[in-house]
Amino acid sequence: MSVFVTTENQDILWRMLQQHSQFYNMEFSQKNILFRKTIEMIYFENEHVQLNYQQLQELNKKTIRVILDRFVQPINFVESSEDKSVREFREREEEYNNMVKKPDLPDAKKMFEEPLSDDVITNMDERLQQYQSQRTLDISNIEMQNQNLSQANEELIRRIERLEQIVAILEKRE
Repeated sequence: MSVFVTTENQDILWRMLQQHSQFYNMEFSQKNILFRKTIEMIYFENEHVQLNYQQLQELNKKTIRVILDRFVQPINFVESSEDKSVREFREREEEYNNMVKKPDLPDAKKMFEEPLSDDVITNMDERLQQYQSQRTLDISNIEMQNQNLSQANEELIRRIERLEQIVAILEKRE
């Protein structure tokens, strides 16, 4: 039954009623009271009923009929202090429940779960060949780097040897 009193459903009902000229031309406070009283009455009549989509539609039709019947045969709604207190209490209670309600968080497992793909590998030879060519390319790159490093090392060793010779010559002069 909670589906019936959702703001989305009440908005739909309100818009449908606004399309009726007599309801549209009513004073806002009267419309509001009529709407709330009718929703409240129908809600308490069907409080423990679990509604599916079709039943909700039927209940919405009934609600619109009841509201239209009530303002065609005007009934003055005078809200008693008890009714007003009950209504205000329910409004505050709903507001409090909305404030304290835990937010609806998505399931963490689904957020961090890797999608499973059980695709059958149809081109295994092609993939192996790609893997081997990539590996060969990587190995040749590593060999080139090693060759460049060994050449750089040999150059550094020659410079160090020259510097050692220069240092030895300078030490002999002193």
